[in-house]
Amino acid sequence: MAGRLNTKPIEKPGNLEKSNNLYFMLGYGDHQIVEHEFDTNYYAIAGIGAYYSWQHSKAFRSGPGIDFNFWWGLTANPEGTPGPVGIDNLTVGLVYAPELIIDKFSIITGFGIYAKHHLYGNFKQTYQRAGLKYQFTDKFSAGFNVRAINFMLAEFLEFNVGYTIKRKR
Repeated sequence: MAGRLNTKPIEKPGNLEKSNNLYFMLGYGDHQIVEHEFDTNYYAIAGIGAYYSWQHSKAFRSGPGIDFNFWWGLTANPEGTPGPVGIDNLTVGLVYAPELIIDKFSIITGFGIYAKHHLYGNFKQTYQRAGLKYQFTDKFSAGFNVRAINFMLAEFLEFNVGYTIKRKR
């Protein structure tokens, strides 16, 4: 004779808490001066960004943001030696950033335009971003992104840390 089946009701999992987020990111990467040829001259890129995102569903959020990056290689001399450092090294990008959320991981994308760029000009070149982010706590995360132009030419690989301020909905 078999024992009775366990017929206790199973608790339903709760819904994922929806929130709108203000996200701040600090990033660092290296940039090759001559992207189309093998080159051993690499220059640092450091940046900060701020992004506001609306949560559209349990697993998707998106919103606008702004990127500020300081590229030491933008003013390098043609032979690869460091050039003068100043305001021409600063780039400003306006970006729209969709995010697919999978538990503590997020797949990050971004579609932006350079509002200020020494080589490309202002509002003349778009850029794209794709990467992963891991949320360690409700507030702190780390990740990496590939920044590219024209959906094919990688500009740099960016490693980042972030801080999130949530506004529950």
